[in-house]
Amino acid sequence: MKHLQLMRLFFMGAFFALSQVGYAQEEQTEDENFMFEMTLEELLQVEVTTASNRAEKLNKAPATIIVITEQEINERGYLELYDVLHDLPGFDLSRAFGDDNYYAYVRGYRKTTSDQMLLMIDGIIMNHLYNNNMNGYAQYPLQNVKQIEIVYGPASAIYGPNAFTGVINLITKKDGGSSVLTSVGQNNTNIVDLHFSQKVDDLSINMSGRLYQSAGPDLEGRTPMLEEELFTNPYYWGDFAQTDFTGYNSPMESNFLNTSVSFKGLTVGWINFFYESGLGSEFAGGTSLNAGTWQFKENTFYGKYEVSNDKLSSKTLLRYRRSDIPGSAAFLWRWLEQGTDTVVVAPGGALTDYGLNIPNTGATDETYVVDQNYQYAEYWQANNAGYSLFQDFAYNAVSNLVVNFGFKYDRRILNRDYVINTSEVMREYIHRRDDPNRTPLNEAVESTFPFPARPDDATLDQENHNTLDDRGVYAQAQYSPSEVITLVGGLRYDYNSVWKEVWSPRIGVVAQPAPGFVAKAFFGTAFLEPSARILYGGWQGSLSNDDLVPEKMRTFEVSAAYTKSIWSAGINMFYNTAPDAIGQVRVPGVGRVPVNLGSRRMIGVEANGKVLLTNQGSFLSKFRGDLYVSYIKSEEDLGDTGDFEETGNMAPVKVKAILTGFIKDRLSISLQNRYISEINTVKTNPLGKIDPYFVNDLYVQYNDVLVEGISLGVKVYNLLDVDYFHPGYRDADAGESGVDNALLNTSWYNSRLPQPERTFMFTFKYSF
Repeated sequence: MKHLQLMRLFFMGAFFALSQVGYAQEEQTEDENFMFEMTLEELLQVEVTTASNRAEKLNKAPATIIVITEQEINERGYLELYDVLHDLPGFDLSRAFGDDNYYAYVRGYRKTTSDQMLLMIDGIIMNHLYNNNMNGYAQYPLQNVKQIEIVYGPASAIYGPNAFTGVINLITKKDGGSSVLTSVGQNNTNIVDLHFSQKVDDLSINMSGRLYQSAGPDLEGRTPMLEEELFTNPYYWGDFAQTDFTGYNSPMESNFLNTSVSFKGLTVGWINFFYESGLGSEFAGGTSLNAGTWQFKENTFYGKYEVSNDKLSSKTLLRYRRSDIPGSAAFLWRWLEQGTDTVVVAPGGALTDYGLNIPNTGATDETYVVDQNYQYAEYWQANNAGYSLFQDFAYNAVSNLVVNFGFKYDRRILNRDYVINTSEVMREYIHRRDDPNRTPLNEAVESTFPFPARPDDATLDQENHNTLDDRGVYAQAQYSPSEVITLVGGLRYDYNSVWKEVWSPRIGVVAQPAPGFVAKAFFGTAFLEPSARILYGGWQGSLSNDDLVPEKMRTFEVSAAYTKSIWSAGINMFYNTAPDAIGQVRVPGVGRVPVNLGSRRMIGVEANGKVLLTNQGSFLSKFRGDLYVSYIKSEEDLGDTGDFEETGNMAPVKVKAILTGFIKDRLSISLQNRYISEINTVKTNPLGKIDPYFVNDLYVQYNDVLVEGISLGVKVYNLLDVDYFHPGYRDADAGESGVDNALLNTSWYNSRLPQPERTFMFTFKYSF
């Protein structure tokens, strides 16, 4: 039903947009021609808003920032946010195509229960209220994006909590022009994107949406812990045999809708999405059924008012949101209790229990062991709501001084514990004590599993919810004593009803001593608040601790870049220290509990280079090359022993090279290349290392097919069909040898995650 409603909205929007084809097409064509002719020097003048929460030129922005333009999204065939992050420096990605579709570790900081960056749409924070994850998965369409601004480094002085290692801001198109994109490919993947934008005088109407469905990549058998037998063995899953959940099966499905209406300075809007996924390759086969589903549901209603004069600009944002894990999220798992009973059969006797008749023809006792196999079906739910007011000002006191200041109030009503409805079935199996394989002698029971009732997904009850109040106030000044230098200083104070207060100072300098040369130096701070997931989100064996305080970040960063017409080169160096890092201690009778007991430190160097050639003749009309090379060393001391050790799961060396050329204006070819060095895993991973790999993606697009505005493209992921892996999530302790019932019981997370083989996606786009 949700899909039918969204599809109706798609076609209604498309019909309305088609009636305005001429107007919209004229505006978009002018804009595309402008971007096509821009030099790298002109690209430095692109306006960004994320670094200081106000409009400014890219080269003046007091931060390390990368802008991915609409043109680059189209030329490279990016279909989802993961594709973009995969090509950026400083990102280590680990992807299981499961409930957490991927983890993104930024500049050497590894977290597994919360993301470290803010993800925003037009400045509106989208991180999930319960777990603080960006959830930047397949639901976000990129066809409505004007540019993506990625700010590296701590940004809490402006944004407060969770702008820890940076901010990602999707700036959507609002100035007219519409498009429809359909994409189909392997694994039964189907994508439909619609973007509609109409502007008439002071009235602007914008709508974008996405329908996404995929069977997910077929990763069955790529590691020993993903063998089909582990998802079908009746001794593990017999009571699920009559359901649709056995076998390797991990589909993905999502829908997204973003609508807004603006008149003069007032905008009202609604952002809604639903995302559902199987568990992918995250969990070891035999421990859980990856055909179970995990879901995220988001609803945001907001009003924004912006007004300005020659001296002062004001931006007010009011927002209400629901950020839920619906009660239909299903987790299916098993647990084996070994040696719950023994049966001794004397010589001449027989084992007649469990429907067996096995005589003991030997001269000594024969001993049999009974194991109890528990199978569980669970529905999980967490309901969360938030009410927010953000007020931001920018004051141009004099021509060389700009002061940003503002405040926020944020109230969040957060689930304390997951609501989990559980059904359980127990089957007993008997085996010979001296059998090292613990082979069951009795038959497996195959029947229909009695699923529990689903929790009510609408209730915000007082008994299982806590209310958190956040208040923050900040000011930042940018002063230019001369034309070549700008000084930056800022301070923010945040107070939370649970974790109390945090101060976030920031200072920096931006210098342009010569044309094309920009140097920046900063000291910045940030904090990552403990999410409700680890404050409260407890169940037996989970991580939860009400007494956690925010993790801190202190960063020193310097950078320099030189741009000359057709080429540019730059380097960034940073040193981060992170006190109050959250580690784990084992509490008797409780399990592992998170506490603030350690620290982390990261040092890194990132070099980049670009070349842009335009008007090269009738054959090669344009060529662009982008190169990012990074080295990051990350260490942690989560036991507060004074001894730092390698963090693990992150590659020290990463090389990203993107080559894009236009042939005769209409045919574009983009090759995205990535080299990831050998990865030392976390200590709990028995594999120890993940092999280095080199992979590349190819996108070929032909523009203006038959009529202006129609484009056909083909995206080839993993062009060379490389067999490569990412490190596993969290403890990643399942290993890949000695697979038996005992191992399946004690190890949840796969040690390595296979990545898809060569995959084709075909796209059709109509811009009007």
